[in-house]
Amino acid sequence: MRVAMPTAAAPRRHQAISAVLAVLLCVASSAASAQGMDVPPRDVYQERGRGQDNKVALCVNGDAMMASFESALARELASALLLTPAVIEIKAWGPTEPLDYRLPLTLEEIYIQFAERCDGFMGFTLAQGYPEWMTVTRPYLVTRTVIATTATNVRKLADIPVNRSLGTRILGGVDNQVIMYLQSLPERGRWPRLAYYNNKVLIDRLLDGTVIAAFVWEPALYRATGGKPEAAGLHIIPSPFEPYETELGIAVRSRDAFLSDTLGQAIDALRADGTIDRLLAEHGLAAPKAAGK
Repeated sequence: MRVAMPTAAAPRRHQAISAVLAVLLCVASSAASAQGMDVPPRDVYQERGRGQDNKVALCVNGDAMMASFESALARELASALLLTPAVIEIKAWGPTEPLDYRLPLTLEEIYIQFAERCDGFMGFTLAQGYPEWMTVTRPYLVTRTVIATTATNVRKLADIPVNRSLGTRILGGVDNQVIMYLQSLPERGRWPRLAYYNNKVLIDRLLDGTVIAAFVWEPALYRATGGKPEAAGLHIIPSPFEPYETELGIAVRSRDAFLSDTLGQAIDALRADGTIDRLLAEHGLAAPKAAGK
């Protein structure tokens, strides 16, 4: 997904943006003005007061695979806006699945985190169905699902014997695509599909030979192999269809539209100057970019 590139701004403009942002953060109403479903009763949370200093509180899912990357990115975003970052790790009632990003909190619980602690919350997919009180910035990360295999003689999916199994991550958009693709093939030409509950088990079954190839979320593949899938005996082959991308942005309350727009400008800047690509490689979520690219 392409996003518009920001124009260069002078330091005075950054100072003006951060000053206005700080004012808007501080004058936010203490009463919940959210609309729509999943807003908890007022007596179960306490709306926090806003400080008058130039701070922005960005929350991350502390149990998720992306936590260290998102914490580092939150600091870079705040720095780009000349704000002091407060990076807050949120601990959910249940663990996030291994090698995954999904947050095991209800919308009510997320609302309370916004009311009491967070200005923005990292790691939300750009998807439909969010309540009216919440919106998500433009993506700071656009990720893909790839086909990884341990078979050195396989260059495309058609090279795999149909008596060998393919692995997927269950209950995801790409898993649905795999099901539809297999159903489109003649019955004798369909590979068995084995679906696993999380990315760790999926990659484990790929490495132990239970499946010969797997549709794997690319950041999980890199994290599981220390950033070097080839060294672990895995290589990527083309997909016969275009798998859905997973786009991650920052959730904010809808009433904080200026904050959303300002964070979006900072995201554009960090994408353009290579900061986000560098952080992904540093945290074992992607291959380093080749020099000059």
